[in-house]
This record gives sequence, structure tokens and C-alpha cells, in this order.
Amino acid sequence: EHADEDRDGCLSFSEFHDAFKDPLVLSYVSALDLDIHNYDRLFDMIDLDGDGTITLHELSAGMSHLRGTAKSFDVRLVLSHFRDMDKRMMHMCDALASATSYSTRVTTLKES
Repeated sequence: EHADEDRDGCLSFSEFHDAFKDPLVLSYVSALDLDIHNYDRLFDMIDLDGDGTITLHELSAGMSHLRGTAKSFDVRLVLSHFRDMDKRMMHMCDALASATSYSTRVTTLKES
């Protein structure tokens, strides 16, 4: 609440960044064993719905999920999800290329 300067119930990036100038906030972050170097990335990770603001719920959930250091399991899990997304993206690109090629052939046949 203290960091919510305009009292709208959410933290903008500016309010979020300014909050880390407060020794109490820095103490809290340190107690959670969080190592924060990049405020932009941290804000994006906590802003779950991507609307450019952080609600109290997002802040609470986000900070607790970021607590401590990443375990090998956590890193491998993220890499696994990334590989799955990469495969899906490659399949989508292949499908798009096939559809584009087919469309071009149909258009060429119609023009003939």
C-alpha cells in the first residue's frame, strides 16, 4: 500500500521500481532470499496478466514463487517446457509454409 502512490490498488512499473529504494522493502526482499538485479524482468514475471500493473495478489504470489534459488529440477522443468514450445512453434511454421505454398499454387492455377 505504501508504494501505491496513486492509491489505485495496483503498482505501476514506476511505483514498483521506486519501492525498491525503501530500506524496508529491501530488507523484506533480502529475507525472502531474492537476488534482484533486473527490475524490468522481475516486474514482467510478477505481472501475471500482462496488463502493465501489479495487483496485491500478483505481488504476493509472484514474490513467494521467486523465493530462494532455482533448483536443478526447476531449471530442467523450464527447459523442458521451452523445448515443447519450440517444437510446437516449428510445427506451426511448417504448417504455415505448406499453407502458403498451397495457396500460391492454387492462385497460379486460377490465373492460368
